[in-house]
Amino acid sequence: MLARFDEIYNGHQNVTVENAMFTQISRWIIALWGVMMTLLGSAMMVSPSIIIENYSLEPLDPMGWSALSGNFASLIVLLGIFALAGVLRSYHLLLRNVVLMEAIIMIGRIIAIYQHGFVESMWSLIMAEIVIALFIINHIRLVAKQV
Repeated sequence: MLARFDEIYNGHQNVTVENAMFTQISRWIIALWGVMMTLLGSAMMVSPSIIIENYSLEPLDPMGWSALSGNFASLIVLLGIFALAGVLRSYHLLLRNVVLMEAIIMIGRIIAIYQHGFVESMWSLIMAEIVIALFIINHIRLVAKQV
């Protein structure tokens, strides 16, 4: 489970109090984000109308509905599960996968902006993805120093 602050700080020579506190805070933030993404993706599987409302996507036929529930929603669930498992089990390869997936999502957004233009409502998604990726990267760096 999530380690307590004193477990992080005690016994590690190169760990400052600030690093130990940030590690604990980042664990909680990443875990909460993972729970949120898992629940959001699960809700999208059951009710794809969430995707339609939030992402301006409209399926044309049953194949489109299947893609929304099966492909799009499952990727969001996978992001959440990897983030949760990576933090709870201290398995950083899973966290690196989340960062890689976020980077690929950002590349896709850049391509979409180039091809179709920019809409002001994209800022919130872009900033959220950058912030969570930076939190995970810093978390991985700090935990690697503690070992």
